[in-house]
Amino acid sequence: MKKFIAETKSMTPEEKASYLEYNREMGVVHEDCAQEGQTQAPPRDQAVVRHFITLISHNNKLYELDGRKEGPVCHGEINKESFLESAAAMVKKFMARDPEEMDFSVMALAED
Repeated sequence: MKKFIAETKSMTPEEKASYLEYNREMGVVHEDCAQEGQTQAPPRDQAVVRHFITLISHNNKLYELDGRKEGPVCHGEINKESFLESAAAMVKKFMARDPEEMDFSVMALAED
């Protein structure tokens, strides 16, 4: 990580992403670490149904960040006080798409 941070210090976020995407050394380290975990990693060519999304507040708007989509999805205006309520309502909408599905988890990161 020290090498990555040093080599990308003056790069834009987009340049850092590109550097990371094509950096063979980081790819090898990632593969090695992924194989050390408790969970059996699926083969690279296997379709993975489960994935993570995050809901964030940025410039008074609620955004969905999902790596399987082209870019951020704006879900409308909010204010700092309504973020939790708005995010919870969005999670309920996601869950309502398949009410019989119980294979999900939710995690919140919050300030002290």
